Amino acid sequence: MTRPAAPDFETQAARRRWFARLAVGVFLAGSLGVLMLGASRLTGQAVFGFLVWLPLFAWFASRWLVGAGGALVGWSRRQIWGPLQGRHHALDDVWVRIEGDGRGRFRLLAADVFRYLGRPGDELACRKLAVRFPPGGLFADREGVWWFGEAAAVGYLHDLARRHDARALRLVLWLEREVLPPLRRQAERSE
Repeated sequence: MTRPAAPDFETQAARRRWFARLAVGVFLAGSLGVLMLGASRLTGQAVFGFLVWLPLFAWFASRWLVGAGGALVGWSRRQIWGPLQGRHHALDDVWVRIEGDGRGRFRLLAADVFRYLGRPGDELACRKLAVRFPPGGLFADREGVWWFGEAAAVGYLHDLARRHDARALRLVLWLEREVLPPLRRQAERSE
């Protein structure tokens, strides 16, 4: 079970601003409609009022509709992909899930690491391997899912690579060169 995300105050503020702008736009559009109707009645020429005010009304309405549509698309993408963003990475068609703790440290799902290496990743193998690491190196979370800490995973893979394990070398180079640096930069920017 995942923990609920902390409230994102910037997103909430942006949403409030968007709704305020929408309310102002609806008010302005309604006011413009009343003005258009009033202008056509005051001048006595309904066609003249219609021809003058319709392009102005259409311009304002189109700006608000396009803005609202773009905001709706961005919001729906964040809702769909937000929980998965930055978590799933693939090397040779094997997914490796990586999660951040929000402080620039990351953990890798042990089952994915073992699957890529072609090694058994059952409970007993994880318990035996966890003894070799300091606390937090290889650990089980509340649901019983085993995770490697970032430093422990890199150290473990370097150890296997020194024993001429080509898959371990490929995985550790991929992590160190392609995956972890962008995640660290992203974590630094979000702080």
